Amino acid sequence: MGLLESARNGLRGPGCKVTLRMLQPESRVGFQPNSGLTQKRYGRAVKFSANLGFLWTNLPLPAAIAAARGAGFDAVEFHAPYHLPSAELARAVADASIDAVSINTRFGDQDGDFGIAAIGGRESQARDFIDEAIAYAAVVGCPAVHVTAGRTERSDEAEATYCANLSYAANQAARHDMTILIEPLSDPHYHLRSVDQGLQTIATVAAPNLKLLFDCFHAWHNEPDLLAAIGEAGAHIGHVQFASLPDRHEPDQGVVDYGHVLPTFAAMGYTGAFGAEYHPAGDIDDGIHWLADLRKRLPDADRASPQSPSQSASGDTP
Repeated sequence: MGLLESARNGLRGPGCKVTLRMLQPESRVGFQPNSGLTQKRYGRAVKFSANLGFLWTNLPLPAAIAAARGAGFDAVEFHAPYHLPSAELARAVADASIDAVSINTRFGDQDGDFGIAAIGGRESQARDFIDEAIAYAAVVGCPAVHVTAGRTERSDEAEATYCANLSYAANQAARHDMTILIEPLSDPHYHLRSVDQGLQTIATVAAPNLKLLFDCFHAWHNEPDLLAAIGEAGAHIGHVQFASLPDRHEPDQGVVDYGHVLPTFAAMGYTGAFGAEYHPAGDIDDGIHWLADLRKRLPDADRASPQSPSQSASGDTP
């Protein structure tokens, strides 16, 4: 069975939004094959990141980082961790022997703010948030910053504001060899609401370090065909997030079997971490077995568990 057929089989149930359009990466505009990338390499290289904006939120952030490592995650990602000094977060990441992969800019300081980078009249504040996030990420060792757009009417003026702020962000991030991420959301009032809109923004800004954050949950709700959307985004994907569909719980629930679907990202050339951004259906420890189960099902996956902190070279325990 080919990769496409396997992925199609991973979309199950009467609510699946899938068409018969073929997912052919070499036919996609802007596709850049990742030389040497094979299913076997994908299996060995796959990493999973715990989104600590959703997971272990009952714990202080350093303890949540340690819990993620203990559960078997390779990396962590953050929403807005700015209540904690960056050096303190960097220390917690180092103590847990785990990678940090991304943070968001602040959402804002007014009621209803969900990012401000596309909101006219707040450009100065948006750039302050961008500078803050990049400086914070540099200390922590995060290679990517998600610049949150905010809720707009998606006017030409709002898009121009967004693109100008993203150009600024990309230039600032390039000094630290960082990626800037943008994410289409299923919020009907959010500035970016589809993969196509995100790709248009990327084309306008034309910065090589501006990439798409592809969230499978939002793409499922926004797009007519999840797999076709993955193919459309192709080499422009800078980070991936996933959860069960349609309920956003543990990824082994719902109508999508990620053991079939995640390899399609590797076929597009993606080699980054897969961010688990979900709301636990119950106690997080009761459902975390999905992580080990999914690792075992990936093509030619390395079945060995990530080295625990107690087995690390430093011998430190989180």
